[in-house]
Amino acid sequence: FEDTLHYWSSVITDTFMNYPVPVAALATADTLVCVGSTVHFANNSVGGNHYLWNFGDTFTSGTFAPTHQYADTGYYSVTLIVTDSVSGYGDTVVYTNMVHVIRVTASVTPTGNTTFCQGDSVVLNANTGTGFSYVWKRNNNIINGATNVSYAATLAGNYTVVVSNSIGCSATSN
Repeated sequence: FEDTLHYWSSVITDTFMNYPVPVAALATADTLVCVGSTVHFANNSVGGNHYLWNFGDTFTSGTFAPTHQYADTGYYSVTLIVTDSVSGYGDTVVYTNMVHVIRVTASVTPTGNTTFCQGDSVVLNANTGTGFSYVWKRNNNIINGATNVSYAATLAGNYTVVVSNSIGCSATSN
């Protein structure tokens, strides 16, 4: 353009876009779970519109706040990658050993011969563990009051025990 003094000038404009950088953040209350239990993950990220979760067991998810079930015991690290598809900016967070997956087993060991005469008995022992509770069954029916680690069987039948731990994992013996 020409100004009032007849000098020629040009104006150069440039548009700057200010894109916030995403910040990845995640949480779960399900840090100690049983095999096969559902773990609920919260996405507390700021910004971003594309999410990639890695649950540490070869499974991934692209949803905002996924759930996941672990098939085996162990400690699992969880990774969340958050990106903004417009700017390309992204952030990654890794929680090492975030989820501990456990399994309860149940077994019965007799202390003597399992064939006995009427009036005799055999003591059956379940496996032990911290915080375990027990429910004994005979022929798949719960035996009222039989909730100790051992049970004195006085009747013929098929005895099993259900072993549970303090977080609700359980297993039934064969």
